[in-house]
Amino acid sequence: MGALTRRVLAATGLALALAGCGDATLLRRPGASPTPPGAAASPAGASAESDYLTQLGADQARLAAAVKQIATRPRTPAALARAADRLAGAARELHLGLAAITPPSAVAAQHARLVEITGVYALALDRAARIAVTPGGGRTASYILTAATNTASRMFTATIAEIDSTLGASRT
Repeated sequence: MGALTRRVLAATGLALALAGCGDATLLRRPGASPTPPGAAASPAGASAESDYLTQLGADQARLAAAVKQIATRPRTPAALARAADRLAGAARELHLGLAAITPPSAVAAQHARLVEITGVYALALDRAARIAVTPGGGRTASYILTAATNTASRMFTATIAEIDSTLGASRT
């Protein structure tokens, strides 16, 4: 397996982690079941926090589903560019989905950070896709893809943990 393939596999795996490992959401409560993809908002009378967590879970599930459709073994710079472009499209969809959510005021700042993280991530992936097709750009693009995914995954996961902690504390 070449270095390019290893990097794309790692980036795709990290994107799945960002998306909640394909298990719909990173947001978990002890004993809670995962939010199914495309789940509707909680019934009337449910808390705004519960609706918010459901919306986040649905957006993460859509990213996970999109990432699973991306080739993980591109053998050419053009294939790498297509994979990066598709991953960027999935990140943009997550960004737009998050931007459309109105978070509870207790986590508004953290939610704004999620929107920013996903927007910056999509831009970095767009850059990787453009660079991949330039002469000799495959290696640079794969580094950008991996670094952007590592950074976004780390920041997204930490922010989700903050949201989960804040909302969990508000219920106790």
